[in-house]
Amino acid sequence: MKKTICLLLCFILLLALLCGCDGEGFSAVASTAPSVTEPVTEPVTTVPATQDTPKKFRRYDMVALKQKAEETYSKFNRIISDTGYKGNVYMKIGNDFEYLSSTGSSDAVGHTGNSLNTCFYAGSVTKQFTAAAVLLLIEEEKLSLDDSLGKFFPKYKAGKDVTVEQLLHMNSGIKNYVVPIEFRSDDFRLVPELDEMIEKDNSFKKNKRAVLDWIFSQELSFEPGKYFDYSDSNYYLLGEIIAKVSKMSYYEFINERFFKPLGMGSSGFTANDHTAECFDGEEQSTKLRCDGVGYSSAGLITNVSDTLKWVDALLGGEVLSEDSLEYMFTSNGYDYGCGVYVKDKVISVTGNCGGYRSALKYRADRSEIYLAYSNYSYCDPTYLHWMFKKTLSRFER
Repeated sequence: MKKTICLLLCFILLLALLCGCDGEGFSAVASTAPSVTEPVTEPVTTVPATQDTPKKFRRYDMVALKQKAEETYSKFNRIISDTGYKGNVYMKIGNDFEYLSSTGSSDAVGHTGNSLNTCFYAGSVTKQFTAAAVLLLIEEEKLSLDDSLGKFFPKYKAGKDVTVEQLLHMNSGIKNYVVPIEFRSDDFRLVPELDEMIEKDNSFKKNKRAVLDWIFSQELSFEPGKYFDYSDSNYYLLGEIIAKVSKMSYYEFINERFFKPLGMGSSGFTANDHTAECFDGEEQSTKLRCDGVGYSSAGLITNVSDTLKWVDALLGGEVLSEDSLEYMFTSNGYDYGCGVYVKDKVISVTGNCGGYRSALKYRADRSEIYLAYSNYSYCDPTYLHWMFKKTLSRFER
C-alpha cells in the first residue's frame, strides 16, 4: 500500500513539473516595467513570451496591402470621421502604402481649412532636435556627456552633481516646471508659482528668466542618476547649454544647423501666417505657448512636410554620425533614449502644448512612419494610430 502511495505521489510530482515547463497551468513570473521609484541601474526584465504577448516586430504582406490600398484608405477616412479627429495625419508603410489626411480649420474667423502648409505647435517633438544638437556638439568636441551642469551654471547649488548625460536621459532629479491640469491628466500647465510670473506680453528674456529661476530654486527630487523621471526642465536646461557652448542662441543654432540645411523652411519657434489657431484649449495651458516658455523642451512650430524631412535626414545619417544616432536611440533602461521613447525598435514621442496635440512614431529601418498634428485639444493622435494599426493587422504576416 505504501509503495502504491509513493508511486502515486511521484507521478503527481512529475506531472506538475512537466506542466510547469510550458508556462501554462501553473504560475509563471511575469515582470512588469519598473516604476519611476526604482533605480535606473537595475535591469528591466521582460514579460515571458506567451500567446497573449504582443508581437514586437510587425511585418506586413505588402502585396496584399497594395491591392487593398483604396479600401484601407477608406477605412482610415472613416476612422477619422468617426473619432472626430481634426488636423493633419500621415502614415507610410514600406514603399507602397502612403496615407495623408487634412481636416478641420486653421482659424475661427475665416474658417480656412487645415492643409499641408499648416503649422502646429509640436510640443515634445522639440526634444529630439535638442538632443540631436547636444550630440552634434559632442561630436565636435565642444561638449561632453560628463560635463556637469555646474560648469554652465556655477551658482546652481546642485549643478556639480548633475551631468549632461543625466539631462538627456531624464534621470537628473530636477523637478518639472510643467504639471498635469487637475482632472485633466492629458493636458498640462505651468506649476502654479511659475504661472503667476509668466505673461503673454512679457519678453522672451523675461519669461525665460522666470522659468530658469524657478528650476534653480527647487530641491532635487532624488539623487542624480538613481531614478528615471520625465521632466521638461531637463531639456529646457539643455537648450541653455547649447546656447552657451555654440555662442549663439538656441533658436539660431537649430535654424543654422538643422532647419536651413534640411530645407525646413516652415519650422521655427515663433508663430507665422501658416500657424493654426488652437480650438478648445484649456485656458490654464495657453501660457505654455508664451515666448520663452516652451523653448527647447516644447516650443517647436512645424508642419508635416518639414517633420518628414527631419526624420528622413536623421535616419539617413545627414544629421548625426552612426554612433551618435545609435546612442540617441538606445534606451536608458526605461524605454527612453535621448528626446524620444525607444521600444521594440520603434522611436516615438507624443506632444501636448497649450491644446495642440502631436504624435510621431517611426522605425529606424524606415519601414514605417506615423505623424499626426492637431490644433483641437480633444483630439488624440495616439488613439488614432492605434485604430490605424488595428485596421492594418489583417495584413500582418
